[in-house]
This record gives sequence, C-alpha cells and structure tokens, in this order.
Amino acid sequence: MKNFWAKKNVLVTGANGFVGSHFVEDLVLAGSNVTGVLNLNSQIKGGDLESIYNGAKFIKIDLLNFDMLKNAIFDKNIDTIIHCAALDGNAEFKAKNSARIMDENSRMVSNVLNIAKEV
Repeated sequence: MKNFWAKKNVLVTGANGFVGSHFVEDLVLAGSNVTGVLNLNSQIKGGDLESIYNGAKFIKIDLLNFDMLKNAIFDKNIDTIIHCAALDGNAEFKAKNSARIMDENSRMVSNVLNIAKEV
C-alpha cells in the first residue's frame, strides 16, 4: 500500500476530524503529498497541524462553496480526494439541527463529487 500512495497528491476533507486526521497521518507516512481541508470556521490553524503532520499542508475552505473548492483543487493537481468532512455535533445539536445537518452534508458530498468528476 505504501508504494501506491507514494508521491500521490491527495486532498483530505475534514482533515482535523477523527477519521480525516487518521487518513492524513497514514498518507503522510506512506509518502503522499497531502493537502488537508479545514472548515473556514475552524479554530485550528493549519500551521499548527503542519508541525504535527510533517509534510502535510492545510487550507481553510468552505465545502459548501463550489467555486472555492474548485479553486483549491485545480491549483494543486490533486490525484485523489478522500472526503471525511461533515457537519456533526452532540445529541442536542443533532436534535435541533437535523434538517440543516442533512442539507449541508448532502451539499458537501455533491460539491466534492462534482469537482472530482471535473478533475
């Protein structure tokens, strides 16, 4: 598996989440050129994560904004997209925001799939 991912340009959405961060870590170890996507509202700074995941780069974009996502991907010559981003929260947040969660997560997936089709 290491040889397959070596030198690949991989974009990981939700790179600071539980699942996405593990992808970033494993891909960096496998020799991939990783670009991690953080939510625009994230309090985490890309530079902080770059020191943890040596070799990875991080950008903040809004996955609900198709043009912003398109610009982020086309200037990086991305080979593979691993989509791990999602709007989530605790039980109270989910109960109060179920329609918003469904809407935003569906639009994020749609944007990522449509961009992947163009790459």
